[in-house]
Amino acid sequence: MKIALVLALFCGSALAQDYGLDPKLPYKEIEVRADRTPTPFLTGYIPETQECHLLINTSTAKPTGIADLVGRAHEAGHCHALRRGKQSIGAATRYGEAYGDVFALAWISKHHPDQLKDAINFLMVARSPRAHQQRDPIYNTLLVIHRAMDNLPSDKDPVLFTEELLE
Repeated sequence: MKIALVLALFCGSALAQDYGLDPKLPYKEIEVRADRTPTPFLTGYIPETQECHLLINTSTAKPTGIADLVGRAHEAGHCHALRRGKQSIGAATRYGEAYGDVFALAWISKHHPDQLKDAINFLMVARSPRAHQQRDPIYNTLLVIHRAMDNLPSDKDPVLFTEELLE
């Protein structure tokens, strides 16, 4: 069975090393080597079964702390967007990145509320125009992050929160 990757162009060989993960997130972890992307996490998706995997890029430094939590939750957002037909496999889009960011904040608000402030601060820096990935405007999700901040904390289902906010 092949895994269709959101960023398939950048991925190399997959190392089939699975890890258990917090059951609140919709995937299992698999290590991959993706030399041509600086992204530490990718979403693996099998359309036929709607199965998702968190692909951990062994070619980059593994994030720690809040960057790790936000990155994992962001990729879970991509998984939900793919399953619900809100995103398609292929090149990244501003909507897809906004979905991932808002979902991450909503999920953290619900499951790790003590870390919400740090998650917001992390995304504000990561999505700022001065951040490395800001060379591509699809990653400019600051407006949506501000809108999310006005509605958080929330105990609403993170998928519903995200889709209502992005309507």
